[in-house]
Amino acid sequence: MKIKVSQAQGLALDWMVARCIGVPKRELFIQKWSGCLFRRNLDEDGNLNGTYTTGPDLLFSRKWEAGGKVIEKMLASPEALVIEHTHRADPEQRYVASLNQPHKFCFGPTPLIAAMRCFVSSRMGDEVEVPDEVQSVRQVTHNNYNYQQRRNKMKAD
Repeated sequence: MKIKVSQAQGLALDWMVARCIGVPKRELFIQKWSGCLFRRNLDEDGNLNGTYTTGPDLLFSRKWEAGGKVIEKMLASPEALVIEHTHRADPEQRYVASLNQPHKFCFGPTPLIAAMRCFVSSRMGDEVEVPDEVQSVRQVTHNNYNYQQRRNKMKAD
């Protein structure tokens, strides 16, 4: 299914960013019950080994520790990323991110979402083909994600 980058957020936007930074499709896994993005791990020979990695490193549009790394790479390139507050009433257009080369701009409700939309749009175009399960899963909020982390840590202890 195709999704407009200008409307992407959460899992869909995180999946798009992962593809833009070079994560192969076969390594991306979407857990339907949680709505979390996982990366399949590889063994020494490059084969899938049956284990997965998840966490803040894959929440590009929701956690600064992941999205910030992408932004740092954009700032170090000649693309010259700029993020500004728009003072618009529409909450979906509170921030705008723009790149000089190629000239792209995208709006978002947060500076991070605007920047990630701009990054994806500059590399994949204005619409992106995503797996159907990206839209069919429940979106995880930050609080729900943090709750799951705490619960998993308590189980491990």
